[in-house]
Amino acid sequence: MAIVTGGVDLGGTKIQTVVVANRKVVGQARHPTPQTTSGDVIATIVAAVREALAAAGAAVGDLRAIGIGTPGTVDEATGHVSNASNVPGFLDDVPLGPTVGKALAGTPVVVDNDVRVAVLGEHRRGAGRPYKNLLGVFVGTGVGGGLVLEGKLRQGRGSAGEIGHTLVKPGGRKCPCGQRGHLEAYAGRLAIEETARRKQAGGPRPGCSRSWRPRAGTG
Repeated sequence: MAIVTGGVDLGGTKIQTVVVANRKVVGQARHPTPQTTSGDVIATIVAAVREALAAAGAAVGDLRAIGIGTPGTVDEATGHVSNASNVPGFLDDVPLGPTVGKALAGTPVVVDNDVRVAVLGEHRRGAGRPYKNLLGVFVGTGVGGGLVLEGKLRQGRGSAGEIGHTLVKPGGRKCPCGQRGHLEAYAGRLAIEETARRKQAGGPRPGCSRSWRPRAGTG
C-alpha cells in the first residue's frame, strides 16, 4: 500500500475516521463517541484509525500523518485541547495529539478546531473558493464557526470564529460550557432536543386541536 494520510472528525456523538491516498478516501470507520472519559474517547479514536487503515489494506507504518478536527480550544503547537464542552473529559486540558501519535507508533498528528478546518476545506476546495472573506457556521451537537479574512484562516487565541459561544442573552440558558446565554444554549442540537422534549411533555397548547382540518374553500 502507498503512503496514506489519516483524518479524524471528533464530535460529541460520533468519531469519523478516513484514510486518504492520492486525494481519494480509500478506507473509513465510524464509532459513537464514548460518554465516559477523555481516555476512552482517545482509545476509540485510535481504534477507529486502525479500522480505517485495515479497510484500506494499509498498516500503521504506512501513515504519513494524521489530522484531527476537534471541538474546543486547540493549542496547535502542542496538540492539546480544552474547553470542548460536548466531548466527555475535554473541558480540561487533554493532550490529544501526543497521545494519539504515541499510540500509533509515533505518527505525526496535527490538531485543530473541527469547524475551522472544515471552513478551510470549503475555502480551498469547496463552496468558499470564490471568496476572500467568509464566516462558516456549522450546527451539530453544538454550534461552531470558522473565519477566513483576506484569504487566510484566522486562529485568534485558539477560538477565532467560535460564534456558538457568543453571548446572545445575558443571564439566559446555561450553555454546556458552563456559562449562560450563549448562542449554543439555544441553537445547538442538544438545546433544540431539550426544547422539543419539554414542549412534548407539556402537551398541545390551549386552543390547539389535534384533528385540525382546513375550512371549506381553502383546499
